[in-house]
Amino acid sequence: MLIGYCITIALMVLYGFLCWRDNKKKEVQEAAWRAETQGEHQDVAEEWKDLTDKKVCRTLLSSRDALLV
Repeated sequence: MLIGYCITIALMVLYGFLCWRDNKKKEVQEAAWRAETQGEHQDVAEEWKDLTDKKVCRTLLSSRDALLV
């Protein structure tokens, strides 16, 4: 059982590291994109947009309410 906990912790640390590394890459890519489009459209590119937890919850709740009606 202890080995299972150790493996789980190791996998969580690995996942955290991979997420951190991916976020660093995205920050560099976003900075390069902003430099390219300096005078143009400065909104966040479409591929950078994602749903936050609040938006997901609102979407789920509104669709659930629509089903109940």
